[in-house]
Amino acid sequence: MNHDNWRPVWTRCNKLEDIVWITKDVLAWCSGVFIVFFSIDHREYRFHWCWNHDTGEGARCLSTHKSLSVFAFAEKVVQPRILVFCYPTMTKISECAGGCASGYLATAFTPGDHLISIGSYPMFVMTVWNWRTGEKIIGVNTFIRDEVGQILRITQIGPTVVGQLGKTCGRLYTWELDVVGKVAVVKGKAGFCFSLLHYRSILNHPFDMEILLMEQSVTFGKATEFFRSEIE
Repeated sequence: MNHDNWRPVWTRCNKLEDIVWITKDVLAWCSGVFIVFFSIDHREYRFHWCWNHDTGEGARCLSTHKSLSVFAFAEKVVQPRILVFCYPTMTKISECAGGCASGYLATAFTPGDHLISIGSYPMFVMTVWNWRTGEKIIGVNTFIRDEVGQILRITQIGPTVVGQLGKTCGRLYTWELDVVGKVAVVKGKAGFCFSLLHYRSILNHPFDMEILLMEQSVTFGKATEFFRSEIE
């Protein structure tokens, strides 16, 4: 992709933290009952309507895989599913069902075959899925009770560390995830509270949080929770 001829342009979209890169030149965001794909090179919009059981009933919590043209989103209904699609063919890869009945606050991909979701009230369950098959691997209750919204960031190299940040409370909690064969292990580490300045920095530079997790995940405190699940 040639950047020499790039210049600033305006487009109406969504909140900055809700916009994701689908490919190197395509941005995407959720808007009610459809997902908007915006091609930077061609300045063209494409829409994926989410208005029935096959395409999804509403869209929120959009996330993308870092190295594959794969994206996921949660439905905006009771007993929602998380649907995983391939871009640009829009082929449905899997459905992640049976998670949080009240809805989801965030989703994020690991570098491999797993998708992480944070459910809403009352237990704010973090669920680990196999996004290729839709299989639910493990679910654990989390400690950030922020129903307004939460941010997930996952390290892309080294051990898989998941950062969970509450948008209003500013509290950060980290989780170490290991899935080996039929055994899944999730370890939680106590975090700390971000100031408004830190929070804005993460929104403007999302990779700052990833770097922070890589550098300080071992210093956040003693492990407070340990979960182990054998995958059936």
